[in-house]
Amino acid sequence: MNKIEIIDDYLDSNLFESIKYKIVYSTNIKWNLNIGVSSSTANDGIYFTHVIYNKFKPCSEYFDYIFPLLQMINPFCISRIKINFYPTTEKIIEHGFHTDGDVPHKAAIFYLNNNNGKTIFSDGTEIESIQNRVIFFDPMMSHKSTTCTDDSVGRYNINFNYF
Repeated sequence: MNKIEIIDDYLDSNLFESIKYKIVYSTNIKWNLNIGVSSSTANDGIYFTHVIYNKFKPCSEYFDYIFPLLQMINPFCISRIKINFYPTTEKIIEHGFHTDGDVPHKAAIFYLNNNNGKTIFSDGTEIESIQNRVIFFDPMMSHKSTTCTDDSVGRYNINFNYF
């Protein structure tokens, strides 16, 4: 599956706004600083994550907030769900290419805000960060993220790895 499927306006606008508000504007979310974006040893910037689901169990109260989104994706089994936050930078920084794991599975990225950041695949495909957009792709496809320069805070998305 080297196909990338893009779906705009994935959620009903009220549901989308509710999820966005609970994550993007939260003052209670506990962020984990990651030094190295494409891997923990990479020298390609920083980003923050909040893991919602890992090792086949929920590990955050935010799981309940994104559950309607998860129902739309309809996985058989979830491996990991995490929120990614890339702070705004003066110039766009492209992180290194990576894959999500080493066993075949499925992946989705759900974008929470509009900005000029992107998800870039090694075949040259560039996906713009447009709020309420989801992309489905083979996580074994090499891909990378970027920062943004045009949002006052940063770029937010939710990454799903599942079977």
